[in-house]
Amino acid sequence: PPKSTKTFTFTIKVPLNAEPGGHFGSLIFRTIPEENLAGSGASVAQEIGSLILLRIAGATTENAKVESFKTSKSFYEFGPVTFEERVKNLGNVHIKPSGNVTITNIIGQKVATVPLVTKNVLPGAIRKIEGTWDTKWRMGQYTATAVMIYGPNNTQLANVTTFIIFPYRLALVVL
Repeated sequence: PPKSTKTFTFTIKVPLNAEPGGHFGSLIFRTIPEENLAGSGASVAQEIGSLILLRIAGATTENAKVESFKTSKSFYEFGPVTFEERVKNLGNVHIKPSGNVTITNIIGQKVATVPLVTKNVLPGAIRKIEGTWDTKWRMGQYTATAVMIYGPNNTQLANVTTFIIFPYRLALVVL
């Protein structure tokens, strides 16, 4: 019934010959649409799923690399500035990198730190991880350094990009 909850139990049976590393699946629940409609009408069917990530013991490999790190544009008139890092999982288990982007101005002074969204990256996949610097009135060239860590050994991924913020219309009015 509406606004109620239901508890359930499920079992995952891992085969004895399962390959070590990361495996994933999902549990999906769906409503059954009403089929006894009289005359004209409509029915709604809904689905909800939950991702299940497993790690089978044995010889596993945790390895990743940054495919790219950039801003959505190289030139901004005003902020916000969106950072996009693409992380490729080269291992056989899922990873969940977390980290920040440190932004420095042209003379090397730190002006901001932006957190990157933490997301799972499945084996063999490339995942886009973003962060946004919510700034307005800036001017100059900036360097953004992304540093992320993953895994039990806190393996580090790092990359650098540059971008320019210059409010040219405001500068024309001032001149």
